[in-house]
Amino acid sequence: MDIQYLRDPFEHAIIDNILSDEDCNQLWNLANHIPEDSIDFTRGDEQQDNAYMWNNNAGHSATHEVIDGRLHYAVTLASRMFDDFNDEFYTWSCALTETNRNHGNFLYPHNDDPEVIKLRDPTGTYVPAPIKAVLYIPHFRTQYPHYGTKIYSSGDRHGFIKEVKFETARCFMFKTGPNSWHGTDFVKGMPERRFFYTCEYLPRVLVNDVEREYGPDSTPTGTPDG
Repeated sequence: MDIQYLRDPFEHAIIDNILSDEDCNQLWNLANHIPEDSIDFTRGDEQQDNAYMWNNNAGHSATHEVIDGRLHYAVTLASRMFDDFNDEFYTWSCALTETNRNHGNFLYPHNDDPEVIKLRDPTGTYVPAPIKAVLYIPHFRTQYPHYGTKIYSSGDRHGFIKEVKFETARCFMFKTGPNSWHGTDFVKGMPERRFFYTCEYLPRVLVNDVEREYGPDSTPTGTPDG
C-alpha cells in the first residue's frame, strides 16, 4: 500500500494499491454482472444517490468472499493511523455500491458528522461511523473524469479544494466530523457505471449481529456514500 496521510482540511488518507489490480478487476466484473436496472435506488419511495448492490431483484450476490476478506484486512491495517482506531470494540463493514445515474449529476457537500446524525436520529436507528472509506472500482481500460470524491472547505460547492481521483485500487479514508466536507460532482455526466465499496468503521457488536441475522451481503448502515 502507498499511503498519503493528511490532517488538512480534516483527517484523511489516500491509499493506493490497497488491493491488487487483479482483485479490483474481479470486483468490477462481479459488479458489472449485476444489471443496473435490477438495483433498487429508492428508500422511502425517494431516489437515492447511491445504493448497495446486494439490493437487486436479479438474485445476484454482491460479495466476493476471498477478496472481501482481503479488503477487510487492508482497511483495518490502514486505519491504524487514525486517532479513532479501536480494534477491540470496532470493525469495518464494507459493501459493494453503485451510483444512481438517473438522479442528478452531483452529491452535495456533506460531512457525515456523527454528532449531527445523532441529533437527527434520536432513536439510534442509524449508527454513525467515526471513520469511513470508499474503494473505487473502475474498469482498468476506461477513463473516469470527475468520477472521484471531491473535498470541500465547507458545505458550499464553491469551497472546492481537490478531487480524489477515481482510479483502480485507490481508497479514500477519512474521519467523520464537522469539517469532513466531501461530495461528488459529475460535471461531464456519467457515461459509465460507477462502482465502489462503501466502508464504515462500526461497533463490532452491531456488525456481528447484522451479519448473523441477515448474512454477509447485509450492511448495518443503509446509507451508502461515495
